[in-house]
Amino acid sequence: MRDSFLQMIATREHNAALLTLYERPNTICYLEAEDSVTHLFLENETRYTINASLNDLEVILPSNKFFYCGKSYLVNVEKVFEYWISSDPILVISCGHIIPVPNSELYQVHSSLVTQSEGLSLKPKIISRI
Repeated sequence: MRDSFLQMIATREHNAALLTLYERPNTICYLEAEDSVTHLFLENETRYTINASLNDLEVILPSNKFFYCGKSYLVNVEKVFEYWISSDPILVISCGHIIPVPNSELYQVHSSLVTQSEGLSLKPKIISRI
C-alpha cells in the first residue's frame, strides 16, 4: 500500500515536471543535476525532481533562453538578477538562490548573459569585484 502511494506521488511529480518543461519553460529559474536526477527550480519556489540528465532536458528547452553554468546547472537567462564577478563568482537568481560560477566558466557565462539577454526588458546586473 505504501509503495503504491509513493509511486503515485513520484509519477505525479514526474508528469508535472514534464508539463513544465514542455509548456511553461519560462517559469523555470534553473535546473540542477545531482547524481542521476535533475531538479527543476521554479519561480514560485516549487521544486521538481526528474530522472533525466541535463543533456536530455536541454534539447526540450529553448536554447536562446537557457545556458550552462558549469556542468551541474542549466540557467534561465531571464531569471538571472545579478552576476558577481569576484574571487568566488556567483549568479543571483530572481527566486533568491545563488549559483556558483566556476572560474573556468567566467567568460562563457558572461558571454551567454550578454548575448541571450538582448531584448530583455530587465537585464542582469553584472558586478565586478576583482
